[in-house]
Amino acid sequence: MILEDFIQLLDRPRRQGRGYISRCPAHDDRNPSLSIREGEKGILIRCWSGCSLDDICRAVNIEKKHLFFNSQISTEIRRESVRRKEVIRKLERVNGLESDVFRAADEIIGAAHGIDISSWTPEMIDRALNMLAPAYRLLFEEEMREYGKRDTRNT
Repeated sequence: MILEDFIQLLDRPRRQGRGYISRCPAHDDRNPSLSIREGEKGILIRCWSGCSLDDICRAVNIEKKHLFFNSQISTEIRRESVRRKEVIRKLERVNGLESDVFRAADEIIGAAHGIDISSWTPEMIDRALNMLAPAYRLLFEEEMREYGKRDTRNT
């Protein structure tokens, strides 16, 4: 069994840190008290209210041995899961940076409006234009991508 399989057996699991938290299936749990994460050899489970591992396994109808990564297939699935998580993290980072870039471009353009450049030197004008041109291009390209998405949805 892999972590994702075990998580599907639980009531409203949610991500927290390196693993998940959920309501413990072994007792009447109003607040999530079960922590779940991948260990080196298997799935690590702990009920902070004190339920035993046997009680938790019985409640989700599995045996303790199912929590270990002991087969070649399980190891391959786990490796694929780790690779998938790494790709997702990288995409989240890129998307976060991308939104920062768009925000910065928007701020650069907003700051440039209404400026009196009559006293600027040619170098100052060049520097400002070298910042403004890519900012305008970036926002324009993003607007065109969004327009294309909207256009294809409407047809």
